[in-house]
Amino acid sequence: MRFGAIAFLITAILCACISPSSSARHDEWSWLVSMLADQQKVLHEKDPRYNLPGTPKPTTHDDIRAKERQWGLYLDADHRELLQISDGLSAFCGFDDLFSLADSAAGSPNWEAMKADIEGASLSPEYFGAHSFNQLMPVLGAEGDHIMLVAVAHSYYSDEPGVVFELGGDGPNGIGRYPTLMEAVRSKAESYQKELKNMNA
Repeated sequence: MRFGAIAFLITAILCACISPSSSARHDEWSWLVSMLADQQKVLHEKDPRYNLPGTPKPTTHDDIRAKERQWGLYLDADHRELLQISDGLSAFCGFDDLFSLADSAAGSPNWEAMKADIEGASLSPEYFGAHSFNQLMPVLGAEGDHIMLVAVAHSYYSDEPGVVFELGGDGPNGIGRYPTLMEAVRSKAESYQKELKNMNA
């Protein structure tokens, strides 16, 4: 076994033991996903262009760790907890789907679309604090839409919540920024709550 693989396994064990508030984070995501499903149903009633939410399909911590070992990186902690609530979900929030782990992986159509958008803006992975495009994981978006949330996956050393970006968002170079993935999803949920209020006005 190569040293890098040994270091990864040791770090994975340590992080599994000391990662703070993992259970609390999981509970927060569970509540938020349930709230989003209820909100999506109301949006659909008001405007059938909004699809009804899909059924959650959780993956396991072990399956995620296997992918992390395969890819040689840690997922953002918020991203990992969300995948354990549902590994992909259609009509997750408004017109946006939650991408499955397979649909976020390097080489997937979503990942290629993300990469093309970033390169089209004459930006590099370093702009997002990453060493390569493989560390950038598309998490949330719609097919054919250049607006998507991207979480930075850490290489080897940390699985704590990382910086999350929104392609096509507000900010320099059309790139929005959030402190965590959960904050990004909450922000999107709030925007649709405002839309519902306008529908009811």
